[in-house]
Amino acid sequence: MRHRSFAYRTGQRCALLGTAVMLLAAVSARDAAAQGSAVADPVVRTGEIIWVTTTGGQEVKGSVVSSSPASVTLNRGADTITLPLMEVRRIEVRDSLLNGTLIGALIGGGISAWIGVTLDRDCDGPCGNWGAITGVTALGAGAGALAGMGVDALIRGRREIYRSPGPSRSVAILPTLSDTHLAVRVTVRW
Repeated sequence: MRHRSFAYRTGQRCALLGTAVMLLAAVSARDAAAQGSAVADPVVRTGEIIWVTTTGGQEVKGSVVSSSPASVTLNRGADTITLPLMEVRRIEVRDSLLNGTLIGALIGGGISAWIGVTLDRDCDGPCGNWGAITGVTALGAGAGALAGMGVDALIRGRREIYRSPGPSRSVAILPTLSDTHLAVRVTVRW
C-alpha cells in the first residue's frame, strides 16, 4: 500500500471542497437571479432594448430614450412613446450571456480540478504536480465558460427587471350600529 503525504491528502480535500463550493455558488447564483427578478423601480439604461407589458396586456418593444421614477420613454422606430409606470405591469430585458458563462466556468473548472487531483493521485513518479492540475483546471474552466455562453446564447430568454406592485387585496368587515338599525358593511378590494 502506498503512503500518501499529508500535503497530497490536504490538496485533494481542498480540490473537492472547492468543487463543492463552486457548484453551490452556481446554483445559488441561479436561484438569486430567479428570486430577485422583481424590483420596485425599473433600472434601465439609455439605448437598452426592453419589452414593456401594460396593465391592458399589450406588449411594447422599444429602445429606452429616458426613464424616471414616474415613466419610461421608448423609441419604436419612427415613433417615441412615453409610458407612465402606473400603466406598466412588467418590464423585461434580454437575458445576459454573462450568467451562463460564469456558471459554465465554475462547473467546468470544478470538474477539471477534481479530475486533475484524481489523476495525480495515481501517479507513479513524484506526485503533487500542481502546475499541471492548475493548467487542467484553467482549461476546463475556459471550455465550461464557452459551453455556458453557447447554451445561454441559444436560449433567447428575457429577465424581468420590474413588476408593478399591483392592487392590494383586502376584505374589511365593519359593524354599523344606530338607534334603529344593526348592519354589517363588507368591503372587498382586489
